[in-house]
Amino acid sequence: VIEQQLDAIINRWQLLSGLPEHTPAQIDTKKQRFQEFSQSQDAWTLAEIAAMPIAQFYIEKTHFNKHKLMTDAEYRRYLTGQQTAQGLGVGEALAIAETKRFFHWFLEFPEIMARGGFDCILGNPPYLGGKKLSGTHGDAFLSWLKLAYYPAGGLSDLVVYFVRRMAQLIKLNGFFSLISTNTIAQGDSRAGGIGYLCDHDFSIVYANKSVRWPGRAVLDVSLVAVHNGPWSQHRFLNEVRVTNISPLLTSEDLETPPFCLTENINRSFIGSVILGTGFLLDIVEASRLIASNPRNRNVLQPYLSGADLNADPEQRPKRLAINFRDWELEVAKNYPECFSLVETLVKPHREKVNRAVYRERWWQYGEKCTRLYETIKGKNRVLVVARTSKTVAFVFVPSSHVFSEATVIFNVDQYCDFAVYQSTLHNVWAWKYASTLKADLRYGPTDVAETFPRPICEINEIISLQVETIGNVYHEHRRALMLQLWLGLTDIYNLFHTRELTPERVAKVSKKPIEEAQAGYHGLLELRHLHVELDNAVRDAYGWQDLDLGHDFHEVETLAENDRIRYTISPAARKEVLKRLLAENHRRAAEQAA
Repeated sequence: VIEQQLDAIINRWQLLSGLPEHTPAQIDTKKQRFQEFSQSQDAWTLAEIAAMPIAQFYIEKTHFNKHKLMTDAEYRRYLTGQQTAQGLGVGEALAIAETKRFFHWFLEFPEIMARGGFDCILGNPPYLGGKKLSGTHGDAFLSWLKLAYYPAGGLSDLVVYFVRRMAQLIKLNGFFSLISTNTIAQGDSRAGGIGYLCDHDFSIVYANKSVRWPGRAVLDVSLVAVHNGPWSQHRFLNEVRVTNISPLLTSEDLETPPFCLTENINRSFIGSVILGTGFLLDIVEASRLIASNPRNRNVLQPYLSGADLNADPEQRPKRLAINFRDWELEVAKNYPECFSLVETLVKPHREKVNRAVYRERWWQYGEKCTRLYETIKGKNRVLVVARTSKTVAFVFVPSSHVFSEATVIFNVDQYCDFAVYQSTLHNVWAWKYASTLKADLRYGPTDVAETFPRPICEINEIISLQVETIGNVYHEHRRALMLQLWLGLTDIYNLFHTRELTPERVAKVSKKPIEEAQAGYHGLLELRHLHVELDNAVRDAYGWQDLDLGHDFHEVETLAENDRIRYTISPAARKEVLKRLLAENHRRAAEQAA
């Protein structure tokens, strides 16, 4: 195995060394020097040692494999030369290295690494959402990444690990520059990637935060260039000269980020990852199963997707889901008609996935979210928002659904909670700290809901009643408006934010006669009025009566360039709200720490 690896390394080195600008003498010298190194005991030992720590993640932790596993102490003895690398563990590590194609830069490019690294790296790394990493590449791969590139964790995009690797490979005063998804400046991806680098003497010298991809894909990307070391020359942000570029890809210094608050723990959840469309049935098929065996009602539940939530005027699920919960196989088999469908349609797909638990428990959802359903048990309704949307519209729905991973569920059922989360004060917090997908906000419980310092309405009975009342009036007025125009949340809020709103515009979108559209037009104007009242009530719950929110049509810089006008609070108020909310988060975090 080692001979094959070194032969491949030598061949690649020879190709690199044979570029036209090198003289024959230079080529011969480089070949000779590298071949001498490759054939030395040092190179063999390095190849073995380099494979050992990574291979441990891929060796199954079983009794049968215990002699192949290596402790940290044993590895360090090999690393320091106290002990010669030998035995089953070494052989297994090398075999896995060959199978998985481990790539070691210091073996591939020893002369470059010896002088400190590359001068410059340019890249367009792959993108893959953090939660999809283990499903696509396996638990072992993700576990190794989390150890090698701490504090980047399981929610970081794959591009983050490429950023961290590039930073390791460039020399002092070198550069790397890349095309990335705009998640590079958001949430966990920012903290584990360019945020970490900026805390360790790297400098962002160029950034364009949002550029529409020129190809067919509907995608916004970020362009970023990073320097290894302090930087005192010009920097350019969105083609404008600035003195500083923060990990948020803004010219402002990065403030201390918000902390998760214990008062928000177990309050919001991402829905179930079913991992298999074979679990889903249309209404006709589900009705047939129930007619054939009424007991099937026990395992058939309405399945609410993000599209159902935002597009359907009544938020009605269009499909039902077979749900065997966390039951053992023998229990699931008590529903033979449903079990047969899952066995036929889900099991073959699950057998191909990388994660062992998904393969072994193929009749259950990939992520069952047991805690979610335990928490909302006993409630008639829960508050839900689509995980990916530009509207960030909250609505109450029955708690009896299976909620898809495209939804975020709050275990609350009071109108005062609805008012707080639907308010613009919460909306600006979400756009500040959530990630984005294309031009839409990607709502995350950890980044947004758990850090958001909710007003404690209960401390003032009058304020609490005002927030509860306006939340009730707003929610029910909006619900009636959706039914009247037969439009979903997305269409309602598109009209809500239309500056030149007319009855004719409402008629065109709703396909209603002009008489009905006229009533809908006045209903939308009333919804704007109610939204101002709702925002002011939530503001007052914080005790910020001195803050003029300045509702009107304003440009919101965080949105796509061709869609920035919103009926919302003023830019000055937006900035002040964020400042006060962050201060309140830090105050409460300090209290809980104490």
